[in-house]
Amino acid sequence: MSQEDATSSLEVFDFVPLGMFFVDEEFRIRFWNRAIEDMTGKFRAEILGERLDEIYPHLKNDRYSRRIRQLFEGGPPILFSAQLHGALIPSKTFDGQDRSQHTYVALATIGPERTKLAVFSVQDVTDEAQRISAYRDLHRRALREIQEKQRAYELLEKSEAKFKAVFDSAAVGIEVIGLDGVFRAVNKRLADMLGYPPEELIGMHAAEVSPPEDRNKMRGMIEGFQDREPFAGMEKRYLRKGGEIFEGELHVAAIKDADGKTELGVGIVLDVSRRKAAERNAERRLAELTRSKERLEESAAELRALNDRLARSETRLRDEVATKDKLFSIIAHDLRNPFNAIIGIAEVLSRFFDTYTREETKRRVEELRGAARTANDLLENLLQWSRAQRGALVVEPECVEVAETIERAARVIRRNAEAKGVALETNCVEDLRVKVDLNMFETVVRNLLTNAVKFTPRGGEVRVCARKSPGGAIIEVIDSGVGIAEADRRNLFDVERTVSTYGTENEKGTGLGLALCRDFVELNGGKIDAESEEGMGSRFYFTLPFCDKRDSAR
Repeated sequence: MSQEDATSSLEVFDFVPLGMFFVDEEFRIRFWNRAIEDMTGKFRAEILGERLDEIYPHLKNDRYSRRIRQLFEGGPPILFSAQLHGALIPSKTFDGQDRSQHTYVALATIGPERTKLAVFSVQDVTDEAQRISAYRDLHRRALREIQEKQRAYELLEKSEAKFKAVFDSAAVGIEVIGLDGVFRAVNKRLADMLGYPPEELIGMHAAEVSPPEDRNKMRGMIEGFQDREPFAGMEKRYLRKGGEIFEGELHVAAIKDADGKTELGVGIVLDVSRRKAAERNAERRLAELTRSKERLEESAAELRALNDRLARSETRLRDEVATKDKLFSIIAHDLRNPFNAIIGIAEVLSRFFDTYTREETKRRVEELRGAARTANDLLENLLQWSRAQRGALVVEPECVEVAETIERAARVIRRNAEAKGVALETNCVEDLRVKVDLNMFETVVRNLLTNAVKFTPRGGEVRVCARKSPGGAIIEVIDSGVGIAEADRRNLFDVERTVSTYGTENEKGTGLGLALCRDFVELNGGKIDAESEEGMGSRFYFTLPFCDKRDSAR
């Protein structure tokens, strides 16, 4: 049977007093009965094949089009009630009044090709006086149709059989339930789901196919169904005849009478057990993955902490190796030189003592004293630096008078400065007190002064200044010496890169003095830095914290 033949067979609905029309999945009108012609004034010949939502553009609204599309996708029948929607297909009564309508939409499958059509049944529920007025106009046509009614009824019976076939062959469970909760009809799919023969389910209460613990809730829902709107997607547990429970999804619509009162409920039941099991499995897997992720994050944090500890250990080891290498270098080279000088001078004195004049002997003794002092300074710095690297130094801060401490350190260096012809001056503000380890403070000042004199030529000058700043005391050692190249200045305080250089009169240093100064200043809460240009002299400066009031009081 062609689609045209299938459509022409629908002319039986011309004899139905309800407005009826059929729409395919593209919303094109495939049948338009005489009653709907009378309601709308639109005739079949001019409307067949047209899109319903082009003729009535308001049907493009999602509240209508979405529900109709869902019907083609297996959704439940739709009731567009007059109370909520007015007239789905606008029309007027014969006296010009707008009609109120119930429009019921169900799905039908027509012909061997099983063409899906949405069947729209439009029921005019305008008040009785309006219907009587409308029926007067239809009276003449009714007389003409009396002879055809019997044939229409026969066709309707055949149509009902077709609809029953569609009902029974549906791939989803379908149930029709009265307001008392009793099954009026069930299709084969629902009966198979529940494990009952269809005839055994008819007359049973719907709550009986729920687990015992869910039945009171189900009865309450059925009792309140008459006052509820249709609902979709409710998750519900069902009890099979054999006692097994499966999870379902229930969609319910109401069938209402002409007065808008609910007469029956039509339910669509889907078996979602597999889907729910998959969801639970996914949730369980997600929880396992979340726990695995947390464990991995904890392991990663532990590895990062271990890596940090290893990095610190590596840094300490590298520093210790550098310290050891520097120590061996000083012992092997720098410390040997002054002792060689002492031994050499002593041998010369021993050999030529009887022939030397008093002045020559005095000169050699001065050379011997200078070499011994250099060796002593080197040993002292080496001892202090080694202890600082090993963390063996104990800082004992106390409240110290800056000017007095600087002057005491300067007196030790001034003799060497005068012998070289270098002026050494101090310029410190009075009543400047800092909290510092006294021995470390003096060592820093002596080392900076020794370096300043060492690299200042004869006729130059060295100044020591101390002043206050908002962050603490600033002590400066300024000389007019040879200055420092930029490349060397960047490594001044780095013991691994610093190389001992000779002074303006070949004075030998230890290579440790500035590194020791940095360590001592930082151990006492200060900072040290230098400014210099080659040929323009140098300025070394460091900061120390003030004494607080309690220290000053003591």
